[in-house]
Amino acid sequence: MSASVHLQTKSGLHWWTYEDIWIDILDAARKEGWEPAGTVLYPWDFDQPTHNHESVPTWNGKYGPAEGQVITAQDAKNIAAALRRYVAHGQDEPGWDRDDTDYLLTLIAVLESGEDVHMF
Repeated sequence: MSASVHLQTKSGLHWWTYEDIWIDILDAARKEGWEPAGTVLYPWDFDQPTHNHESVPTWNGKYGPAEGQVITAQDAKNIAAALRRYVAHGQDEPGWDRDDTDYLLTLIAVLESGEDVHMF
């Protein structure tokens, strides 16, 4: 079993999965038109983020493994929009079930919050 990925907003919205599933979800979003902006790495204090990578100048913007990086609010909204398209298409696929939809809609709610999303 792979490591877990937790996503959380400052207001407390939370969602988690396993890293291999997270990678599959991001791949699905890319296929639906999402263009990754890259994550940023700054302190978990959303009241005063540095946004300038001073604490980790060599950060590469990766989305996994979860190491405390942040998906910006705009990038999160873009992922959510792509996943909404994926859900709409997926519901027409054989084998797609209600659990798949509910699982992704929970993630989409976190991503559409309008907040930066912390990965840990």
